[in-house]
Amino acid sequence: MRGLLVVAALTLLQACGASNAPDAPGPGAGGHDPDSGVPGPASLTVSPASQRVLAGSAAIALQATLVGDELPIGWLLIGPGTLGATAGAQTTYTPPASVDAETVVTVLASAGPGLTAAAMITVAPSAAMTVTGRVVGPTGVALSGLTVGIAGKSAVTGADGRFSIPGVVPPYDLNVVLADARVLVGRYEGLTRPDPTLVFLFLFTTGEPNTATISGTVSGGDEIGTAGEFTAAIFTTTDVRFDFTAIGVTPRNNPFTLPVSWFGPESITGAVHVLQFKTPGVGQPPTEYTGYGVHDGLSIGRGAAVEDAGVTLAVPRTASIGGTVVPPEGYTVLSKSLTVELAGLTAVPLGHVDTADTVFAFAVPEGIDSTSAVTASAQKLGGGTTLRRVSGIAPRQADVSLVLPSPGLQVAPADGATGVSDATIFSWTPLEHGVHVLVFEGEGASDPEIYVVTAGTSTRVPGFPGGSRYHWLVGGFGPFDTVDAFTGGANLFRTLGDEFQTVSESRTFEVE
Repeated sequence: MRGLLVVAALTLLQACGASNAPDAPGPGAGGHDPDSGVPGPASLTVSPASQRVLAGSAAIALQATLVGDELPIGWLLIGPGTLGATAGAQTTYTPPASVDAETVVTVLASAGPGLTAAAMITVAPSAAMTVTGRVVGPTGVALSGLTVGIAGKSAVTGADGRFSIPGVVPPYDLNVVLADARVLVGRYEGLTRPDPTLVFLFLFTTGEPNTATISGTVSGGDEIGTAGEFTAAIFTTTDVRFDFTAIGVTPRNNPFTLPVSWFGPESITGAVHVLQFKTPGVGQPPTEYTGYGVHDGLSIGRGAAVEDAGVTLAVPRTASIGGTVVPPEGYTVLSKSLTVELAGLTAVPLGHVDTADTVFAFAVPEGIDSTSAVTASAQKLGGGTTLRRVSGIAPRQADVSLVLPSPGLQVAPADGATGVSDATIFSWTPLEHGVHVLVFEGEGASDPEIYVVTAGTSTRVPGFPGGSRYHWLVGGFGPFDTVDAFTGGANLFRTLGDEFQTVSESRTFEVE
């Protein structure tokens, strides 16, 4: 095989007229004298010209530069691995999953006779490593007693959700299994990192949270209960992961009592923010902000009742933000929603506009420690739903653009397919800069539920019971270019930051 590859390389070079042929004239390429003042012939280079990578590692980018002409550039791969684009100035090379020994791969760029250049890539075998990771639920709480398996080896997660499996050669696929009345399985494909944090998507609650209450009186601003106005008390902390927690303040509950719950240490430090604004109605975005204040430095312990956490409001300025939503072709915009991000810690939902308009404008507070985020969604019959959030928007920014990604959609098997088996290939269209999450749910009470996280566009899924009927869909999360990035932390569903999500419509199949 290696001899055939060498022959193929030589044949291509001869056909293209390699510039280093023994009879090439001089001085300079094509006999051009650099002092003659006459332009020389075109030249082609590839960058990087050489590189060393590990088998199973991520794709590397290659750039061809053509000087002196505007001819089209083509690419050819000689050796194992896969090539991205085969035409154009740029391409990518993805190493094979494994090699037995160091292997030199050639990526050739050509723009015609006499215009070739090569990148020489050395692919080295991946060394075995110990994978020491952690399994948590979507709330970030450690999950114990789950079985983690990699290439025939397994471990059970401890009280802290941690596990360790030695002798793993990347890239590797990892299964997390909860064997209960109904078996729940999560599979993560193509990992290379030694320290994955796996968010087990089937367990949304576990453990007992710490709880406390915070009480205080709101003063200043407009009178609480003014018609057309809403006042909210919101808790934030930097000590633990904390989702949005708030309570409305009315004449009947001022002083207010704000319940707080969290996972982790028994004592934390936080702050209470109070935001007051005018709105045409419940769920509609604010039109004006009439008060804001914060009481920080609050020490809160498990079971505590913190009092005297009063907040005095001052009047912030009201500014605006605006922009456009760009849905995929054929998709209709469903909604645009506004959140205000207080102190870079939590996102306060303030209202939504459920129209198909692609232009939006929202009133936002100015002069306080906050930014804003806008989330837009769109849908297409038969094409699923797509959603994107743009975070960190400053007041008065009027050029916000929300480009919604095209969802990954099922290709095969067809909806209602029969005879599905362990050999069936499930395939779907790609989600750019995102990972795919396939969810399989059986109709039977004891049918195992399975999800697969992968950056690829096809997979096989063993373990479906014979004669069962399943529903499956393709979800997407981003921005994640690899499953390694997806497993880089416990906070999968972030309250702040840019992100996008997609979901296809559901299909069914029957197992033989």
